[in-house]
Amino acid sequence: MARSARAATGGTRIRPGAPPLAGPGHHRLGEFALAPPGSSSSSSSPKQAKRHVDDAQADLERRREIYVALNSGARRYRFRMMEDLYALRSGAAPDPATEVARVEFQDIYAQAQMLVPDNVLLPCQAVRVALAEARKLMEPLTGNGVHDQRQWQDAHTFLIRMWDPLTSMQRAMRQDLGISAPPHP
Repeated sequence: MARSARAATGGTRIRPGAPPLAGPGHHRLGEFALAPPGSSSSSSSPKQAKRHVDDAQADLERRREIYVALNSGARRYRFRMMEDLYALRSGAAPDPATEVARVEFQDIYAQAQMLVPDNVLLPCQAVRVALAEARKLMEPLTGNGVHDQRQWQDAHTFLIRMWDPLTSMQRAMRQDLGISAPPHP
């Protein structure tokens, strides 16, 4: 499109997303602002370049903070469920802190849905789904005083195997932050 627009405007350069320009020699064509030939519309000032770097750094910091919160929240919730599982086997009730950890993780995940890129959100979603599945496996154990050993073992095995989705989530986060290199195919 740039080539045809340039030809149509007699060699004028196009600046995508530029605001409407007023004054002699400036025209609008669709969503592009057209600058007269010879103008330096593509160069940015050092102040704009610094602002761009600062914005990128702030975005990276926001993602880092949400990644830390997601990772620690998922691990805390999984740990609380494991603790409850052992408590149930010995006849004790689940700790109310597990429900607090669940709600906190869900809240952090909801924030992450709006902040993190899809390549990180997908492994986060797998962890969220696995945590919900683990909770479903534990529900029959909390409902009555009789504990089925097989149900307990299924829940225990599932919680142990949750390290796989947790590790995948951590890897995606670290790669996005530039801490780890992506795996080679």
